[in-house]
Amino acid sequence: MPSFRYNLRALTFALLIFCNNVFGVHSPGAWLAWFGSHYVKKNVFLHTELQYRSFHFPSDIEQVLLRTGLGVDLLSGKGHVLSGFCFVYGEPYAADGTRYISREYRPFQQVFFKHQQGRCIFFHRFRLEQRFNQSSYSNRLRYFFSVNCLINQKSFDKQALYLSVYNELFIQSRKTSVFDRNRIYAGVGWVPIKGLRFEFGYMSQILSSSRRNQFMLLLFQQLNFNRN
Repeated sequence: MPSFRYNLRALTFALLIFCNNVFGVHSPGAWLAWFGSHYVKKNVFLHTELQYRSFHFPSDIEQVLLRTGLGVDLLSGKGHVLSGFCFVYGEPYAADGTRYISREYRPFQQVFFKHQQGRCIFFHRFRLEQRFNQSSYSNRLRYFFSVNCLINQKSFDKQALYLSVYNELFIQSRKTSVFDRNRIYAGVGWVPIKGLRFEFGYMSQILSSSRRNQFMLLLFQQLNFNRN
């Protein structure tokens, strides 16, 4: 156990050094998120998600996001299709520096699949969103690619330690600009018990005319309510 804790601290410290050199730490924000998969039948699950985002750590709210949906597993659990709804409350800054309140209503559909090679697990997700806000409507396509490399286990079993990186590209339907944003992330993860994972990492979000960096603390939870 002491060696495990030492490795976890060492990896976290190395991650902070990496992020400082690669992304640059200039007034970073915070991103706290919980992702839940709750199985109501063998292959049917309810997705739940809560995210809090801030412009500057630890306060100065940027967004609060609530997302839920119903999914069906495919390919013996190696993929799924999911459809649901997302609500986003925001307090962004206008061009003159004043703040205003925004609300977005966002139905979505997604396809997800994964595969494993050795101790590295590869994730792919395609998500289509229909975005309704106070003044406009647009469609957005997102492609998420992630790799989790296990360090001391061959799967996400109890006490597993792993490294995580991802890139997510956002393409929108607006005439002014097709490119919306791109997110690059690097983190370290830990599995205290099977079905529960924690990740701590750093994300750089590249927008059309700016870039924003955020610390991320993520919780992934899977519950099984199927009694069959």
